[in-house]
Amino acid sequence: MLKPGGFLRLAVPDYRFDVYYDRSVKSDIGEILFDPGGGGKFANGVVSDGGHLWFPKIELIRELFSKSNFEDSKVTYFHYYDETGISITQPIDYAKGFIARTPDNDSRAQNPYRAMSIVVDVIK
Repeated sequence: MLKPGGFLRLAVPDYRFDVYYDRSVKSDIGEILFDPGGGGKFANGVVSDGGHLWFPKIELIRELFSKSNFEDSKVTYFHYYDETGISITQPIDYAKGFIARTPDNDSRAQNPYRAMSIVVDVIK
């Protein structure tokens, strides 16, 4: 819950980031089933012991915010891959909240500089 004027920073892995996608177990059609880097176990098509259960992309995050009570004008998307796979990176003010999984703080996404998380700031 946020009071009016409250601030929320959401940062989740972006599964269009090549490192996450490439290390993941995929179905025959390329759908991600399991990310061993996210912990847990995968056996008989089931994720257990704390592994990731969803593999977010910007479309899902936008849909979730569109169904929320947050005003569109108060939702700012900083890092993500668009629907065509293009990396979008806008400067992030880390004084508002540190995020380790960004190219500013994680060498896996620095060369080339590209998004690795979906980073969104929201004001209620």
